[in-house]
Amino acid sequence: MSVWVGASRRFRVSIALVALFLAVQQPAAVRRTSPADSFERAKQLAWLNNWAEASRVLSRLQRSGRLELDERNRTLARAVEIRGNIESLSLPSAAGELDRLLATGAARDDQNLRLQILAMKGDIEFQYDLAAAEKTWREVERLAAQIGHSGWEARAGGELGCIAFLNGQAFTALKKVSASLIRAEAYNDVAEKMKRLTALGEGLAEFGRPADALRFFDRALALSSEQPDAYFPFTAYLGKARLLLERGSSQGRSMLLNGLADARRQNQRVRESRILIVLGDDAVRVSNTNDALRWFSTAVEVARSTGLGRIEAEAGSKLASVLVERGEFDRAAEHARDSVAAAEKSGDLYHLPLDLAALAEIEVSRGDFGAAGAAYDKAIQLVRSLFEDLPNARHESTVVATMGRVFQDYFAFAIDTLHNPDKAFEILESARARGLVDRIRLSQAAAQAETERRDPAMMKLVAALNRRLADEQNSTYRHRLLDELWETEIRALRFGDAPREPELISAKPTVGLYELQRRLHDDDVLIEYALGSPRSFAVAITRRQVVTYPLAGKKEIESTVSRHVQAIQNGRDAREEGRAVYSLLLQPVRLMSEISRLIIVPDGKLNMVPLGAAVDPQGHYLAESHVISFTPSATAYYLLSTPKPQAPRPVEVLGVGGASYSPLPLAADITPGFGGLFSALAPPRFSKLIRSGGEVTDLARAGGWDTRSLTGDFASEGVLKRLPLSSFDVLHFALHSAIDRDFPDRSGLVLTSHSSDTEDDLLQAREIIGLKLNADLVTLSACDGASGTPEGIAGTDSLVQAFLMAGARSVVASVWQADDTFTAALMRRFYASLRAGHDKAEALTLAKRELLKEWGPSAAPKYWAGFRIVGDAHGKISGE
Repeated sequence: MSVWVGASRRFRVSIALVALFLAVQQPAAVRRTSPADSFERAKQLAWLNNWAEASRVLSRLQRSGRLELDERNRTLARAVEIRGNIESLSLPSAAGELDRLLATGAARDDQNLRLQILAMKGDIEFQYDLAAAEKTWREVERLAAQIGHSGWEARAGGELGCIAFLNGQAFTALKKVSASLIRAEAYNDVAEKMKRLTALGEGLAEFGRPADALRFFDRALALSSEQPDAYFPFTAYLGKARLLLERGSSQGRSMLLNGLADARRQNQRVRESRILIVLGDDAVRVSNTNDALRWFSTAVEVARSTGLGRIEAEAGSKLASVLVERGEFDRAAEHARDSVAAAEKSGDLYHLPLDLAALAEIEVSRGDFGAAGAAYDKAIQLVRSLFEDLPNARHESTVVATMGRVFQDYFAFAIDTLHNPDKAFEILESARARGLVDRIRLSQAAAQAETERRDPAMMKLVAALNRRLADEQNSTYRHRLLDELWETEIRALRFGDAPREPELISAKPTVGLYELQRRLHDDDVLIEYALGSPRSFAVAITRRQVVTYPLAGKKEIESTVSRHVQAIQNGRDAREEGRAVYSLLLQPVRLMSEISRLIIVPDGKLNMVPLGAAVDPQGHYLAESHVISFTPSATAYYLLSTPKPQAPRPVEVLGVGGASYSPLPLAADITPGFGGLFSALAPPRFSKLIRSGGEVTDLARAGGWDTRSLTGDFASEGVLKRLPLSSFDVLHFALHSAIDRDFPDRSGLVLTSHSSDTEDDLLQAREIIGLKLNADLVTLSACDGASGTPEGIAGTDSLVQAFLMAGARSVVASVWQADDTFTAALMRRFYASLRAGHDKAEALTLAKRELLKEWGPSAAPKYWAGFRIVGDAHGKISGE
């Protein structure tokens, strides 16, 4: 039974961590039972979730005449028979019969028997009626606690967590599952271990890490082979087949077809429908619409005939999309409506917004704009309701990332059909950087910023593991350390009794279009991009105009951007690729030709685009003609650029650089890239940043500002954290960074290594967010400081976002590796322009122009185009 499919990126990872936690916490195995048929063996098989074999054992005993049962055991035997043959039965009918067994005298009088039957019933109801399943599992939890059955109490907590997730309560889900895992540590539970290994594999697969996912699927399957009395982890089998199929492996298809034949032979309807959906997905991937139509249609029929509401909803929505491709809009609408109804009936509120968005898109194609608008509105309201369960604002963007299609399609509908740019702007802004926007609003309202609480003792263990990873060369040991790190990270999280108070959820999360226009300067144009298929859009906003421009489709734009970035990183001037970027993204926006300053709200891969290196028709880099800044959203720009009252005082600056890195046995002078701090292959090799100390020294020597420097042995995490960081107007970090795109909370700045320190000298994103900053500017003179994990329409989870959430008004960072020599020269000119009174965006642009003029052809975009300013662009660094 899997509930993590379709979860958001960060919550997928969080839940995957929970899954691993269970996997590594449970004792290795249970004692294998005797193969001889007996009633005790049947009960043991049932506890191991091997219901089918338990039912067969009882059937053989009954046929042989050796099954002499009293009323209690007859009732249990009948319940096991129902559960063991569930795949060939109607689920509602099976649950109804278990209800009748619960009403018998035996079940009323024997609390252990009642507990077992309730658990079977809740397991069945989970597939088609989440509300009923929740009620049943709550009764299991209550009864287990009453009679002191810790095993069932722990399992019930985990199942209630699964239900909470599908009810849209991701935080509650994580809290309940974590609590159940801790309670389950004291007893052997191989079935649960296999379950959680499988869940981890699913999470990693959806998170884009197929190699790791296969490793955990294989572990679950191997454990099944070692413990033949336990249930067969079909979900692990299916997950492995899916990944092999996506890699083009014939083994994957063979696994699926063999599994399908077995499922049909044994009348296993749940397995059959799930395999059919995977086969349909593969047919879509290779553009075989006929096969896709056949597989999805059959999946819908099988799921509907067995009462599998959630599976029917998934298959029906996919079927509707295939029918749209074939131009069969009326049939598509019928299946889409059925899919929505099935999701509503089963109580799957988490996936319902996506089903509604799919229906709305079909209604647009049919010309029923009223129905489309109603479906979109309902989907948006459901997404917003998901925020209410989150522990803090930071996770809002994660939910939005999962639901990106809802916002993107509704935006296109508002532009193309409603011709309402105000509505379109509101839709986009309600999705962009939600977590960041709420954090800024809380900060400006003098409310306490929300942060995830972590156990200090466990975080010390995390730091110790990070230190070991920094040195460990053996890949086998690194795998083990990473497993241990995942476990410790999830154990470090502390969960309160309730999610955020309702008043902490912004009633007005977006800035109004008129308010934004008043904040813009006369020479500003804010360009908000929205990538989509078959068309993308750019919404250009000035003080007096709002104009929407159609662009090429997302696929063409992102492939063009990728070619441009690759050419630059290869050291070329990349002018040809830069012209293509200009032609697709900027030339259509005619307003920009009249205005000198661009404020870019990117989307998708545009978060990594070096727009300053785009080349105009005259052959000039865009940075030579325009001042360019970036912002996660228009609302974030409005809030970050709000003037803050401040009495005149000297500018206080903190410079951190010239860190001392521990040399490694081999090639210690090689730049980072050999491995990664969180790579399973090898650790990174951090070279000495020769000029980073000079950057900090230059800041102090330039005069005019009150500068404090941390260099060498003093550039450590412990020293840094002891400073009153909220008192500094400027924070400058000339350091290496360690970026983990799979687990962005782990990304951080690498400081001086002190083996005896309790800190790991890695200032990670999860720690940065908890800092209390009041800085006008944070500069990350480090490699990849602005790169991170893309979260679709919600933006990019990076160190830049972490510093903005901590209270910085703007951050300067690079989207790729920075050259030590050139970066030092760029930073020297940047700060000179700031001291001369230029605003932040203008100062960075002038620094680039000076170096382009001075270095000429040697100043390839690789050295300067990656640096960008995000946040408040017009603010100046001025003191007394």
